[in-house]
Amino acid sequence: MGSSIPTTLETNSVLVQGFVVFAHLAILILLYAQTYSFDYVHFDDVDYVLENSAVHAGLTLDGIQWAFTSFYMSNWHPLTWLSHMLDVSLFGVDPGWAHLHNMALHGVNSLLVYVILLKISGSWWKACILSLVFLVHPLHVESVAWIAERKDLLCAFFFLLGLLLYDSYRARPGTLLYAGVLIAYVLALMAKPMAVTFPVVLLILDFFVYRRCFQIDTEAKPGARFNYFSAIVEKLPLFALSVAMSAVTIAAQDAGDALAYVEAHPISYRWTIATTGYVTYLKQFLIPVDLVAMYPIPVSESTSLIDVLVPSLILLLLVVLAAIFARRYPLIAAGLCWYLVTLLPVIGLVQVGSQAHADRYMYLPSIGVLLSCVYLLPSREKKQFRSANMVSVFIIVYLSLISYWQISYWKNQNTLFSRQLDVIGPNYWAHIHLARDYLGRGMLKEARQHSTAAMDIRPDLRGGYQVSGHLKLAEREFQEAEKFFRLALSKGGEPAILVNNIGIAMAEQGNTSEGIEAFEMALQIDPTLNAAQENLRLYRAKMEQEAAP
Repeated sequence: MGSSIPTTLETNSVLVQGFVVFAHLAILILLYAQTYSFDYVHFDDVDYVLENSAVHAGLTLDGIQWAFTSFYMSNWHPLTWLSHMLDVSLFGVDPGWAHLHNMALHGVNSLLVYVILLKISGSWWKACILSLVFLVHPLHVESVAWIAERKDLLCAFFFLLGLLLYDSYRARPGTLLYAGVLIAYVLALMAKPMAVTFPVVLLILDFFVYRRCFQIDTEAKPGARFNYFSAIVEKLPLFALSVAMSAVTIAAQDAGDALAYVEAHPISYRWTIATTGYVTYLKQFLIPVDLVAMYPIPVSESTSLIDVLVPSLILLLLVVLAAIFARRYPLIAAGLCWYLVTLLPVIGLVQVGSQAHADRYMYLPSIGVLLSCVYLLPSREKKQFRSANMVSVFIIVYLSLISYWQISYWKNQNTLFSRQLDVIGPNYWAHIHLARDYLGRGMLKEARQHSTAAMDIRPDLRGGYQVSGHLKLAEREFQEAEKFFRLALSKGGEPAILVNNIGIAMAEQGNTSEGIEAFEMALQIDPTLNAAQENLRLYRAKMEQEAAP
């Protein structure tokens, strides 16, 4: 049957498609080539690459086994680990090549968005404009410029590939193509569990897009009604994978204590965070300014009636409008449903972590927003076409300029979190990361200022005490260091790292045997902890040397 949506000779023109690829590639390089000189930002990069012994070893059989069996970092995403291992095998821990890897994946994803929008809209020009918006949008900078967020890019790649395979399957049903959809979905899940909404997105396309473009089978007559029941039954294997992955993810998050926030906040508070998040993401998509690496969740749980009602009413209004225009403008309904559904796993109803929302979470949902914008671009025969082109180019240039500056903030730890302080003002996360940065550079006075500020803002969290412990180690005040590390340990989280640090403080006070016991305990908690392995080797050798006659 060929493609589900007929294309014109112009759309199939090699020259046109060459222009599209060149435009995407050129803009990608102009924006993201700067990341080749960027450092790790030590914001999960440490745990994902720098101090992860499994990743440090490169792509090995032991590493592959670890990737598939580990709940490290409260996640199960083996494909992501294998990707980082491949980087190390090919280029070592050079951050430049890792950044280029991310950049290439983002470029490919933008072209996949182009192909999907081309098939849905039937217009190469509309698809090109909207996919370029996807390429340059500042909300996507975090997913690309942050090495540890490789999982977003990998997940999106296989998610989008699965959509294209499904498009071919719907046009030419067959076991081989359906198997391809399943495999693409499994790989997307193995990169990031946020892909669990994939089968629902397929149903959204079935209901709002494909029912208007092709028949359910080759025998159906034109105008035959779409068989919704068959469409759902067809997705049951995909839904089974979603349920299985959700269970694995909950187990992984629970193993890492990442679900502690679920019990910490009442449902009314989480509902407010979720509805506000939906509105905030749309606002940031339209006005992408003051973007930062971490938007702290409000500490206070008090919510007024206005806090609950306003974002809820805005969402309800959008849904009502989409329903009203669903028959005449189905892509608006499809895009809105895509947006709402793909954000659902991370919107905050099940609060994981301490962020109110995050730019990276919009990588896939933004495609739904772009799908809704197809009607904003007039066809070639319309008299508004020329003026719309000028506006579109202006928007792309405008977004590109914002993105270029937003990318530059990801140069290193200091630039990233200094920017956060400038935008948000005093906040725990910015102070913690700046304290760690200054400590790593030996600027102890500045590190102490930020660690003290962090403890003042959030005395209930471990970070300020942990950095203060490292400061005392640097100043060779080992008893004080041990005290701060034990305080940090009492606040919960990262027990292996903190027990290792306590071991250093004890060993440096002359209690070498107790320090060795602490290193062994740290390795029992996390056998992959490089620092504990090295400390165990170092202090055992030291103790043997001291015991020698």
